Amino acid sequence: MDKTLDLDELERVAREATPGEWVSFDRDTASNIYSAGNNGSLLAVCHSYTTDVSEKRPNAARRKANATYIATFDPPTILTLIAAARPAETRDWSEFEDDIADAISDSMDMDWSSRDGARAVVAYLKQIGAKLP
Repeated sequence: MDKTLDLDELERVAREATPGEWVSFDRDTASNIYSAGNNGSLLAVCHSYTTDVSEKRPNAARRKANATYIATFDPPTILTLIAAARPAETRDWSEFEDDIADAISDSMDMDWSSRDGARAVVAYLKQIGAKLP
């Protein structure tokens, strides 16, 4: 199986799944995963089986861990992780060239340095609410 990270496919799958937070509840022989919204719809069941009743369900810890894992990686969590994993989108700043040039010009005086120009540009970007990396 190809394990290439396809963020678009992961996003598609997350958006098609039952929306909202998922939670798990442990039962005697199974752990159930429910939607916290949507009237608590049952989404999945993790079972643990054993052939020897005296073993007191040795797979219970694994079953609980699997249910917790599934519930933890609900659609909102996956969508948040995808957003964090995607590189910041690049923006064409050319539309701001004149305004940035004006900000630099306004900062110039006899003792002007490149640092003054940089401060003027940063101040202008903050003023327009630019999101910088």
